[in-house]
Amino acid sequence: MTDVQQNAVPLSKSHARHLRRARKRQEKKGLEKVHDEKSTGLLCHEPTVLHTCSSFGDWPLQDESCKGYLLQRHWDTQGERFHMLVELLSRQQQERGYNYFDKQIHVHLGHAKRSAKEVETILRAHAVELVAAINRVDTPPELALLKEELATMVAADAVAIGTEIIAKLGPAEIIFQAETIGMNRCSRWHRDAYNGRAITTYNGVATEYQDDSNVDFIKIGSNDNRINANCLLDPKQTRQCRAGDVLYMRGTKNQRGGLVHRSPLPVLWQNGAVRQRFCLKVDVPRGGSCSAAQELDVQTRLQ
Repeated sequence: MTDVQQNAVPLSKSHARHLRRARKRQEKKGLEKVHDEKSTGLLCHEPTVLHTCSSFGDWPLQDESCKGYLLQRHWDTQGERFHMLVELLSRQQQERGYNYFDKQIHVHLGHAKRSAKEVETILRAHAVELVAAINRVDTPPELALLKEELATMVAADAVAIGTEIIAKLGPAEIIFQAETIGMNRCSRWHRDAYNGRAITTYNGVATEYQDDSNVDFIKIGSNDNRINANCLLDPKQTRQCRAGDVLYMRGTKNQRGGLVHRSPLPVLWQNGAVRQRFCLKVDVPRGGSCSAAQELDVQTRLQ
């Protein structure tokens, strides 16, 4: 067991009991045990509820025929190389008593037409601010290169995702946020109160989502978490992203309606501590309009 694992904060007894009960509920419904990252028992193949693609440029964000878009990057592992770095980052936040990532980065664009160069300059400046917290982490020499790799990857993804959203949807504002997620997860099935949200997980298990046909929408709206947890008609039809995938989900402010999703159940280290995940979110609070000239300008740069 590594030093980071030994110093990870164990679950409280009540949280541990809650997690065990959640596992048992899912196992009774036919799902595999959630702590097996390589075989969660959840469907990870191409779903009908999402349009799948292999590059950001293939996102048809104007297409209203589905609830979202899934960029599959087919990483060989579930970002396992980042586990120790993310645990260290989370531990330092706890020791220093504040959250490095509690600040949302608001990118205000307005509705004025902007050149591709202007868009890129604005996004890169905000991406630098976004990953500044990663660069503040005190790392041992063996994690220094991983810290640089993660920061570079997150900044590049923020710029790429932001570019596509601005080019194809033309919102007046987008919001960047990075965060470590352990027990501070959204365990309820829900739809986001946004026009849309892009999310990617860099290590560990990733977002679970549903086709509307598999959801009892009366139960999903219940304030009782137990009723919400049992809102699925067939839990075996639950679908799940992989680490490295980029999921763009429509929200309730979109005329198409939002994608039903939730955070996955936590994975535990051998000492009972929750394994931390690192995620990037790019939110679109409201819709927008984008002129054909602006879209062409940005798309030309991406080709």
